[in-house]
Amino acid sequence: MPILVASWRGKYAPSTLHSRAQALRLVLRAIKEAGGAAISVPRVPRGQRRGRIATQEELQALWRVAPTHLRFATVPWTELGLRFAEAASLTPAMPDTKRHIVTFTGKGPKQRTLPTTPLLEEIARQIMRPEPDAPIVCQLAGRWGERWPIPGYLIRHAWIQAAKKAGLRGIHPHDFRRTSATALYRKTHDIAGMQEALGHTSVTSTM
Repeated sequence: MPILVASWRGKYAPSTLHSRAQALRLVLRAIKEAGGAAISVPRVPRGQRRGRIATQEELQALWRVAPTHLRFATVPWTELGLRFAEAASLTPAMPDTKRHIVTFTGKGPKQRTLPTTPLLEEIARQIMRPEPDAPIVCQLAGRWGERWPIPGYLIRHAWIQAAKKAGLRGIHPHDFRRTSATALYRKTHDIAGMQEALGHTSVTSTM
């Protein structure tokens, strides 16, 4: 088994190698439980995916093809730097359109308040009969979403389909958070402010 894993090292990226080793380990475990021989797989460290920054052209291409609920989820990623779960949990009651701020529960959990943007408020206004405590992405997704919460995996699936249609390659939802952070730093050169905006406990995470 070590020879097989060693042959993979020169063929696959670290993340792919880790996934294959994990799958092989599960197969061998099932064989052992069925009465077969116990065979171990060498430890393979998890690969770290290199994040990247989205261009304005890529953002516009995504918004042109994305359904409304996905556009609403994407705007908090790109303009506010929210995490995936934070963006998906926003409700109509959270944005304060008079003071142009939005307060929500972030990671931790802890309360966070950030400025809204005109685009964010415009998408939120597209709800005809808002349910104040239901996530906005659910209310923008049609009749199915109005009755039941939309699972995160369906938003991710919509993202994958829209990204393919827009021709985006090598970019993931969390990269939009990086895009927002990079734009903020280029504008302010304020690491502490960027840390606060992203909701990081440690500046090491921000760097």
